[in-house]
Amino acid sequence: MKKLTIISLLIITIFLTSCTNDNTYRVGFGYELAPMNTVTVAVSSDTKYFYFENFKLEFHYGTFNHVPTYSDVDYEIHSMALYFSDEIFTIDNFLGSNNGLIDYKNLEDAYFIKEISLEEFNTDQYKVINESYKDKVFNHSETIVIPESISAYTFSFYFTIIDIVYNRKDNLYYFGQNGYYREISYQLVDIDYLKLN
Repeated sequence: MKKLTIISLLIITIFLTSCTNDNTYRVGFGYELAPMNTVTVAVSSDTKYFYFENFKLEFHYGTFNHVPTYSDVDYEIHSMALYFSDEIFTIDNFLGSNNGLIDYKNLEDAYFIKEISLEEFNTDQYKVINESYKDKVFNHSETIVIPESISAYTFSFYFTIIDIVYNRKDNLYYFGQNGYYREISYQLVDIDYLKLN
């Protein structure tokens, strides 16, 4: 009888351990005490393992409050743009840099995903609820395929959402001050297979 009890306890322990072996990926959902940005991003997946050719994640993003417009009448937020990149955006093309862009969709060091108008982004569809000491709740999420040109063998990449600001004085576009980036890092399991960290 004692042997049967020990074996039963061992089986239950193994079963419970296997149930808690979490293979899911979640980052960026935690409560933020005093958010520094109006925009935020979280990432999730049902698995941590992917082949490069089928690498896709669920991106949750939005705003705690409405993205504000700029007080300078020459600056107009054109849209909120989404990018993948190998590294964090540099300040070369930010407001005040005197290095505006004619085309913000074709950048040498970033992959343009899409853009959302400011009017749409400031609706409840992109609202993020940040209740005290609870996980953030995102009204918007979407599955996005990560291109191999960005993810292959770099061990990390960035998902960035940022406001694109049109400057009426020089008729050029700049990266604004309303944005957020999230780093996604991984390790190689095999030559064409990865595991999210």
